[in-house]
Amino acid sequence: MFSIIKLLKSTSIVGLGTIISRIAGYGREIVMNAWMGTSAVSDAIIVATRIPTLLRKVSTEGSLNGVLIPLIDDLEKKHHKQVITNLINKIIMIFSCVFIGFFLFETFFPRASLLMLAPGILHTPERLHWFLKFIPFTSLSILFFFLSGIFSALLNYNQKFFIPAIAPMFWNITLLVFILFAQYRKMDYLIIGPAFLIATIIQALVTFWQYRKLEITFSIKKDKESKEILKTFFKNFFPVMFSASIAQINSVIVIILTSFLAQGATTYLYRSERLLQIPISLILALSTTLLPTLTRTHDKDDSKKIIRSSLLICAVIFIPISFIFFTSSLPLTKIVFNYGKCTHADLVAIADLLKVYSFGVPAFLLIRIMPIFFFARKQISVTTKGATIHTISSIVLSIIFMQQYQAIGLAWASVFASWLHVMWLTFNLIKHKYV
Repeated sequence: MFSIIKLLKSTSIVGLGTIISRIAGYGREIVMNAWMGTSAVSDAIIVATRIPTLLRKVSTEGSLNGVLIPLIDDLEKKHHKQVITNLINKIIMIFSCVFIGFFLFETFFPRASLLMLAPGILHTPERLHWFLKFIPFTSLSILFFFLSGIFSALLNYNQKFFIPAIAPMFWNITLLVFILFAQYRKMDYLIIGPAFLIATIIQALVTFWQYRKLEITFSIKKDKESKEILKTFFKNFFPVMFSASIAQINSVIVIILTSFLAQGATTYLYRSERLLQIPISLILALSTTLLPTLTRTHDKDDSKKIIRSSLLICAVIFIPISFIFFTSSLPLTKIVFNYGKCTHADLVAIADLLKVYSFGVPAFLLIRIMPIFFFARKQISVTTKGATIHTISSIVLSIIFMQQYQAIGLAWASVFASWLHVMWLTFNLIKHKYV
């Protein structure tokens, strides 16, 4: 029997850990912003760290949860524990090989990734110089982001939510300590690369420490079922990866387009999006607990109650946040970024972007919750079509709007594309009688 109190309790646990991690993240952002301001090096570090960070979010966070949790739920009813263990270990081996290959590619052919993801940087020598210095370290970090992601997915399935939620805090604090130390010793910006990698390793170790308590062995034994199950996993993984990671895909589009804009546009958009993480972090806490809860619920009435309750919680969050972002964008921006080399013009630019994003806050939150309803029922085609609508509209609108409105145009394109996505998901919620 569904209990909203139980859902809120689990969400509160994840929310607490997430908020602590976000506070540490904002501390890191404030110190880094004061250290390097809006410069070529800040643009370069954002692109160099965003490529692996986006790849991590696209390939592990929502995707692993969306595929692995429903699949393990089915396997627990039909198979011995060893089949699940084999599946997990094979996934770890395959993805580890892929991400090591990604690291080697980025190390030896870094300009190739820029050609695909931020071609404008190739024509700005200073940004290119710093990018080439950072990318070997940041690209290797994706392997440890992945390990942390899969450990977290399995911990979430087993109702152990707090450690996965708080693990990024260790990443943020480690990086913050390195930045403060570098400032104190007047060290070069190059320290950011190794610091990023070390922080990622520490985050992976934190989740691994808790993962070991699940007593999942690292051996792979021969069995007939796991080969077919692995095929099923990858058959579903890529559509879910596309559907669950639409916000990250939109960020890739923004990276590509801002690389052609004036210096600072990348930094402005990145920092305004960082402020959006305030409400998004709360919704991510809800989505983390919602997927295993909804996956295990097979009663239609209970499922409807869960969906309605989650939408209500979402509305309680986005209504006041949208109002605050619209009416107090500049004061909020000053609180977070008015330090060091950040100028008044920088603050105004970030605040203007935040005001535009305030119109999209409800949509940004809903597209992180609503796909969960379909993942839990394995209706992946619905979310894939919605993500396709979002991506195409985002690309078209971004190209049109940026011609005249620059970074502001990219923000408006993101808002409109997100609302189109929400309209599609709402139509299907009603069509399938989920609410």
